[in-house]
Amino acid sequence: MSAPVVTGLGAITAHGAGLDALWKGLLARTAPFVPRAVDLPPLAVRPPTFGAHVEAFDPTPWLGKKGVRFLNRESRLFMSAAAMALGAAGLDPRAGTWTPVDVAVLVATLFAGLDDYTGFYVEGLVGGPNSVSPSRGPQTGYNAPASQLAIHLGCEAANITLAGGPAAGLEVFAAAADALREERAKIAVAGAVESISYYGLTALESAGWTSDGAEPPRPFDLRRSRPAPGEAGVAIVLEHPRHARGRTLARLVASATCSDATRAESTLRAALDQAGLRPADVSAVVASASGHRETDA
Repeated sequence: MSAPVVTGLGAITAHGAGLDALWKGLLARTAPFVPRAVDLPPLAVRPPTFGAHVEAFDPTPWLGKKGVRFLNRESRLFMSAAAMALGAAGLDPRAGTWTPVDVAVLVATLFAGLDDYTGFYVEGLVGGPNSVSPSRGPQTGYNAPASQLAIHLGCEAANITLAGGPAAGLEVFAAAADALREERAKIAVAGAVESISYYGLTALESAGWTSDGAEPPRPFDLRRSRPAPGEAGVAIVLEHPRHARGRTLARLVASATCSDATRAESTLRAALDQAGLRPADVSAVVASASGHRETDA
């Protein structure tokens, strides 16, 4: 069975727009965490919490100006990263480099649209139905980033949003690879998006997944306790190898995920077995480093 190939990458992160900015930030060991209050009028302002914020983000270089004002923050982040990845892959729907029915969109998120939904509901409850614009309705769901990208580009194959926990960002690539292997699509735009939101922070705090706001996270440190929240939009273009036109950056030969840290070793071995590899064959490991005591590798 042919392994899907990676042909394009795109990222909007707290380090800046683009892969170069992300790579430079990682090499420089820059920690882009700053304390900031997050509000959702008319609810009370939350106390400042350390987080990795995407600063001064303008999506128009990738999306143009038309309709951007109606998109929520998660849609803007993911769609911009997707446009970046598609450009790197040499794919342009306006130039006829694909057939819409061949393109799938898959996005992972935990809280996309949550604040938009709450704000839409509260404003309508307080001011009545005429106080809110119906144009905001499509941005109030988890699937807003995936559906808005499909509308923007005219993608007609599978449109999937995964919200299954911390491993969803990996599971989405496995799902994209399955769609390509089974030839349900020839091109898959897969990625993940999150923004630092009022109710997202509330949910993370309830689950014990955020820091207390007093200091940045401490990845791999013995004193680490809980991670700090962050926001980003990341997209990867995967193609069926028989149809890929651009350069091949990597091949996705196997995947396995779990959301239980106690199963990490068995999950890694499952992926190696699927690929027909031994641990000694692995020359690079990219591990979680969120500052969480249970999940830091």
